[in-house]
Amino acid sequence: MKKLTLFLFLFISMGLFNLFNIRTTFADNPYVDIKANGSDGPLVIGNNENLSISITLQPSSLVGVNADWWLLVNTPWNDWFYYVYPDYWGYAGPNLDDVFCAYQGPLFNLPPVAIANFSGLPVGIYTFYFEVDNSPDGTLNGSIYYDSVIVNRAVPYRLYGLNMGPYVDDEEDPTRGGIQITDEELRQRISKVAPFARWIRTYGCNEDLKEAGMFAHSMGLKAAVGIWLSSDRAENERQINCLVDRYKEGYVDMAVVGSEVLLRGDLDESELINYVNRVKREVSGIPVAYADVYSIFLSHPSLIDAIDVLMVNYYPFWDGIDIEEAIRSLHTHHKEVLSASKGKPVIVSETGWPSEGEQVGNAV
Repeated sequence: MKKLTLFLFLFISMGLFNLFNIRTTFADNPYVDIKANGSDGPLVIGNNENLSISITLQPSSLVGVNADWWLLVNTPWNDWFYYVYPDYWGYAGPNLDDVFCAYQGPLFNLPPVAIANFSGLPVGIYTFYFEVDNSPDGTLNGSIYYDSVIVNRAVPYRLYGLNMGPYVDDEEDPTRGGIQITDEELRQRISKVAPFARWIRTYGCNEDLKEAGMFAHSMGLKAAVGIWLSSDRAENERQINCLVDRYKEGYVDMAVVGSEVLLRGDLDESELINYVNRVKREVSGIPVAYADVYSIFLSHPSLIDAIDVLMVNYYPFWDGIDIEEAIRSLHTHHKEVLSASKGKPVIVSETGWPSEGEQVGNAV
């Protein structure tokens, strides 16, 4: 069995086993608590920061009852490690059935105690669990009481934000409608980018994406939740209702009301502004943004008046600009948008250069 400090694995899967599915609730539950650096999490740590894991137990009416005690950690590679008292970490691989309990014995009042210290963890999302179950047979069964804490071991210099398009192959097409990815697949994919950014931004709020803000918050990120506006008024209503519901749950830090709607011609300016104003009324207290190419903002000052944040897309390629002049062109247009923004925040929401395709003007 391997020590936790080795962590030299090449697995790509990042799914975490959902222990919440096996929780049993009673009127007089034990109090089970686990903290990371004194925090209930999510905790974000950098490369040079140490990590201390501490646990607390108050058995309540179950004091003296024999139980399995468990201390587990799930890694960014969906591997499990388990702690065995007094000082051993074992490696169970991806199968939760292969973990061992930390201790078997009667439940007793345990004041806060540090049981593990780590340094130099690889980048990724770690979930630590402290659990007890009253069936002392070395398996995760019986009445299980638990707590967990999520630790995001982030890179030293995180991006401000990343656009989150979680569809990874041709079989996952959001234009088909219905559910294209599961909540667990969405959570896994957000966990892959979580160490590299402070925000994520989604383009819509539908069955696939509605939990993105919750997952982002659980990993220490903020969420700019988008709604996909189009000429389909009924779908627009569903998108807005989804956003408002997530806002009421506390999972929206910024609302992005549409992306390139005016560029595509799906709505006119007055229709878009009506949607913006409606959303602003329903999600008070957070900024409301709109995303489009720079020329749209320059030609629609009334839209700038309506929104709180400008999310601007710059693609010199589609303007036919030679690649040698692309940065200069982007910088020039960005200064124009800043001048027109009336002091409102301007975020570069999209930019880039294609790796293949047909030539556009002088852009190859």
